[in-house]
Amino acid sequence: MPARACGARNRSGLGFAHRDGPYREGAAFDLVEALRPSVDRFALDLFAMRTFARGEFVEAADGTVRLAPTLARGLAESTLSIWQREVGPVAEEVARIVAASATSAVTVRTRLTKADRKRGRQRVAASSPKIASACRLCGLILDEPGRQVCDECLPEVDKARAKKLSSVGKATLAAMRASADDPARSATAQRKRVQTSRATSSAMRA
Repeated sequence: MPARACGARNRSGLGFAHRDGPYREGAAFDLVEALRPSVDRFALDLFAMRTFARGEFVEAADGTVRLAPTLARGLAESTLSIWQREVGPVAEEVARIVAASATSAVTVRTRLTKADRKRGRQRVAASSPKIASACRLCGLILDEPGRQVCDECLPEVDKARAKKLSSVGKATLAAMRASADDPARSATAQRKRVQTSRATSSAMRA
């Protein structure tokens, strides 16, 4: 529902695009819009660093997909301080604009940004989200964030890794033998083979 709040002491305007409802506060949604670039950046970074499981999402009857309660709770607990710090300046600026239109003086407290504190201002460093990882093969939720595979899928991954290393090693060895710079054809290698052959022959005669 469009609206504007302007005062003589502050000529800046403020628009409200969301309508209040029994399940939401319209002004809160308008404030969140200011964080959309930060939220998009956070989501892209999270997609790049984490593997999600199918069970972490729920599909509704109308086809919409939502976060499962476990994932939603983990995201909220690990990122709440980040969004509070991000929305603080925006919320206080909105409060100042609204206060400027009041007929009497209104003091806006800066409890979120603590800008009115002259000493001991505390700064909370942004922490990376600590969301539990999921196995990239079966989707099992892992207790250790740094892991990518569960214990049951680990033998299969080790087997595939060993097979890949073996094939790469054979290809590298074949390329070396086909090359003119093959170490096995060097003068040093030939001299060692001659010495080994002589030692073997002497041992057989003895």
